[in-house]
Amino acid sequence: MFGGDVEPEIDIQKLTETLENDHYAIVLCEGCGMRAVGKSEDGHIYLAFAEEDQQGVNNEEHVMVKWITLDEYEKMDPSSI
Repeated sequence: MFGGDVEPEIDIQKLTETLENDHYAIVLCEGCGMRAVGKSEDGHIYLAFAEEDQQGVNNEEHVMVKWITLDEYEKMDPSSI
């Protein structure tokens, strides 16, 4: 997923082993922008990536995320993240 020379900080497989279906865990990967790892009702693994910062009520910063499947992520070009 990350190439042979890069050791990921977040072990997605290990994290999702204990994650219940229809739940997510907040993570922060500053390298790729990953913000959360989740499981759907049927157990498929999804990853949330930051899109762009948004200013919300009272000028609080909000981060919009896009959810993609683990399969989609593994097929992506790492430079496109």
